[in-house]
This record gives sequence, C-alpha cells and structure tokens, in this order.
Amino acid sequence: MRNKENYKQYQQKWRQEHPDYFKKYFTNYHRPNKQVKVYDREYYLKHKDEKRESVKRWRKNNPDKFRLLLRIRRHQIRANGKINAKEWLEKCALLGNRCQICERSADETKLTIDHIIPISKGGDNDIGNLQPLCFSCNSRKRDKLPEVMIPL
Repeated sequence: MRNKENYKQYQQKWRQEHPDYFKKYFTNYHRPNKQVKVYDREYYLKHKDEKRESVKRWRKNNPDKFRLLLRIRRHQIRANGKINAKEWLEKCALLGNRCQICERSADETKLTIDHIIPISKGGDNDIGNLQPLCFSCNSRKRDKLPEVMIPL
C-alpha cells in the first residue's frame, strides 16, 4: 500500500511540473472530427489488405458471432428498434438458453432469433419482442401470432 501512495504522489508532482504536456496531449487527442476522418481514411487505405485479412480471420474464428451480427443487422433494417449481441445473449440466458416452444436446450440445437409478434404483423425489433427458438420451431412458426402457435 505504501508504494501505491508514493507512486500517486509522484504522479501528482510530475503533472504539476509538466502542465503543457497534458494540454498538448488532449489537444491532439480531441482533434476536430474532420481531421480524424481524414486520418482514419488514410490509415485504412495504407493498411487495407491487413484490415481485410484481420476481418476474414475474425469471421472464420467466430462464425456464430458473425452470423448473429448479420442476422441482427438484417432485422434492424426491416424493423424499428435496435438490439445488440450482448442484449440477445442476456435474453437467451434469462430464458434458460432453451427453445421457448419445444424447450430443447442450446446444447441440443442451434437457437435462432424469433419475433414474438412478427414484423409483418406490426411487431418491432425491440428485445422484449424477441425470443430464442430452435430452427425447426422458428420455421414452423413462420409469421404466426403467439396464440396461433401450439407447442408440440
């Protein structure tokens, strides 16, 4: 604990002795947005191939996350509301990582995103309107409303 206190005092003293360092640092860090965009674009153009390879590696190493992100983007385009992968995974965990119709677990089958009230019937893409279903139940449900869908 004593070393932490000494280090903290050292930092405070150094900052007081070098106030210009932090002014310069924060000025560069908070550059105007236009400069940031130009810099980012130039960096991307210089490292385009590296970036593409990095994205390909990530897609290959994380196929489930990638499919989930594509599915979420598709739903966002078609419906009002936005969700993210974290919210979806939390919702699945809250519901026991099970299909809400046949109750098979995520270990037994791949769970998919289902809209309780389908978008075609006026539902939205809010997390409260989503539920995890296995592929077969989701395919069988199609665009039916909840009261029409009967569990097996």
